[in-house]
Amino acid sequence: MDPAILERLMIDDALGGLPPDVSALLAAFTAARPADEAELSQWRKITNLASRAAEPLTPEKYSLPAFPRRRILAFQVRRFALAGAAMAACLLLGFYLNAWMTPSSQPPAPIVGSPIAIVASPAPLLGVHNFWSSQRLLATALSQPATSAPGTRWLPLPGQPKIGGVQ
Repeated sequence: MDPAILERLMIDDALGGLPPDVSALLAAFTAARPADEAELSQWRKITNLASRAAEPLTPEKYSLPAFPRRRILAFQVRRFALAGAAMAACLLLGFYLNAWMTPSSQPPAPIVGSPIAIVASPAPLLGVHNFWSSQRLLATALSQPATSAPGTRWLPLPGQPKIGGVQ
């Protein structure tokens, strides 16, 4: 018998694909030859191991653990609480740094008094031919008293050097 055909028959027999009468003929043939009988038993062992390894898992045998819904919800609550605490800590740190960096001396209070209305006489328009002329605008500006507008007071940054009293 051809060794390739014999090997295919042994594999088919080990897998259970041969009819019973052909399987009996193969067993009778390999009984007379010890090397072929050892090879047939080896193929049967291999197919038994493969079928045990590939057998389906039953839920009773291997059950999955319950879904940890409560642990996940607790983790989410803890994560949001920590995020809120971190934001509150950042706000408190910002308020503390602002209070620490603000100078302790208060700026001088503005002088409060009754507002005095200054009525200026209209600028003379004699000799001015155009309303938007530079001569008329200059005459109006020179005839009105200078008003002192309160300037902007800039607070110095900490560690900024003072140069000649000017910061």
